[in-house]
Amino acid sequence: MNGVGWEETKRQAHERRAATGLPMRSAEQKRAAMERLLARVRAGRAAGGRCEKDQVHRA
Repeated sequence: MNGVGWEETKRQAHERRAATGLPMRSAEQKRAAMERLLARVRAGRAAGGRCEKDQVHRA
């Protein structure tokens, strides 16, 4: 399969965001966001694996 690789796709997206003036997150901001997400996942697993949204859909 020929095509554009993942790294090239990310580079192109980064260039488009920069060219249009969209906000750009630093590596530190991305890391902090990932840590927050993982903390929420861990908290959900510790609470029995179900989040509020999941329980609403099961009602």
